[in-house]
Amino acid sequence: MKKLNFIYTEITITIALIGFLIILSTPVRAILPQMSYVIFFLIAIIWFGIFMKFFLTGKGEDERDEEHLKIASQVSFLIGVAVLMVAVFCQSITNQIDPWLPIILGTIILSKTLPILYRRFTN
Repeated sequence: MKKLNFIYTEITITIALIGFLIILSTPVRAILPQMSYVIFFLIAIIWFGIFMKFFLTGKGEDERDEEHLKIASQVSFLIGVAVLMVAVFCQSITNQIDPWLPIILGTIILSKTLPILYRRFTN
């Protein structure tokens, strides 16, 4: 029962975070007053912190669960990088690349590569 409650909590937090991100990235923000937009943004940051707490502290019950978590982590990394690559490509076609996209993409790639290199050189 405890595991089922944890799953419902993860799903609820994920849906709420996606909802806030949709509100922040659609034309709905154009009709929101500036203060409401800032409040929505702060709530999204808080939800993201809660989201990270649940997913970073989640441990598998056995080896199979650990393997599923590892695969989910790898798939989410690859999908995130692929989406950013598509965004950079689409903006490069219009010759208007937002400088944050390559910075974010590079940060994600470095954050994946550096711990792997560190582990290989220290072991």
